[in-house]
Amino acid sequence: MGISKLPPSARPSPEASASSYGLIEEEFAGDDFQLLVVCIFLNKTTGDRAIPAARRLLLQYPKPEILAKASYDEIKMYFRDLGLLRRAWWLIELSKKWLIDPPQAGKIRKKMWGGSIQAESEVAHLKGVGLYASDAWRIFCKDNMYEKAGMKVMESEWKIVKPKDKELRFYLTWRWAKEGYDWDPETGVATERSLETGDCDRGMSCLTIDDSKGDRRLQQVCISDSKTKEVCYLEELPVPLGRVMKGTAEGEPVATISDIATDGLMKRFADLGL
Repeated sequence: MGISKLPPSARPSPEASASSYGLIEEEFAGDDFQLLVVCIFLNKTTGDRAIPAARRLLLQYPKPEILAKASYDEIKMYFRDLGLLRRAWWLIELSKKWLIDPPQAGKIRKKMWGGSIQAESEVAHLKGVGLYASDAWRIFCKDNMYEKAGMKVMESEWKIVKPKDKELRFYLTWRWAKEGYDWDPETGVATERSLETGDCDRGMSCLTIDDSKGDRRLQQVCISDSKTKEVCYLEELPVPLGRVMKGTAEGEPVATISDIATDGLMKRFADLGL
């Protein structure tokens, strides 16, 4: 079965070698409370309208201790242009709950809706936290909470989450690609990209990346015999596996492997002795 197709993202996908994907959730990964506030603004709204409003609110109410004391009339001003006034109450209630029953490492909560579990995580008991906010918190904050609590993280939480949110799916697709894997958002299964070595017509060690799924094609990377890891040719990449580039005139190297390879591929280059 091939990798599931995703609807188009609202943002261009960065290169797999990029240090970040560009989601606002990445920016707030270091503050559990603020990330959930941002998620409540973003849920079922467009980022270009929700993110500026969330930033304005967090400048005035950065901590649950402060937001819990705010009035509904004060907070609803930040949601007026979004038409989501009810969420002002959600944020106040979330803050109050946070102070008396904060998220705890090892204590999983459930959010029920219509007789079924809507969300399940350490933050699911908080007002306004549904599946999207819960998944975002698990991806960007959970591991840090457990490490601060002195609890060993056996496997990164982002590798376990199967979000329904489109942008979180694109983020995880990119994150897995950095490790050298294709990730199926429906099953959560990550498949390692196959690599084969051979010789090219320039007499160099040649690495072929089997990346032919969907609209992608087989890509060829040639590495010099001197093991300086220079690329002599690389087909144009229409997806974020690496930098989009073409070989220069007369086949001169155009970049080092580190410029175009994912973290996972770099390790496998080393394993192959390249």
